Amino acid sequence: MAIAKVVLIIALWGVSMSAWASRPITENDGMLCLSGQGLPAEAREGDITLQVNDKEVLPLDAASHLAVFIDIKARHQATLRSKGQQAQTLDIDFTQTSNGSVCLRYDPGSRRWAHRG
Repeated sequence: MAIAKVVLIIALWGVSMSAWASRPITENDGMLCLSGQGLPAEAREGDITLQVNDKEVLPLDAASHLAVFIDIKARHQATLRSKGQQAQTLDIDFTQTSNGSVCLRYDPGSRRWAHRG
């Protein structure tokens, strides 16, 4: 019986932690998201990277799904690089979003990324 209680506690803790991680920590947190499924079809693993402001450079591939929490009241820059060369820089501003999140999407027609709130 004690083992069942421990398993239940661990399961509930895991569910609560995943729910906590999926929403902003405070009302000042905005979320910048990107799915690797929107990367250029010809991109190979490690070709495309994302850097938000001066934070860590994140390599992207088709399986990437990421969310970066940033201050909703400030302006931010998302820099995408292809094979080490700067491909595009996007200015991120949450004033035109209603839900505090901005998702980056790649448009194969224009070969550019755009963001939607």
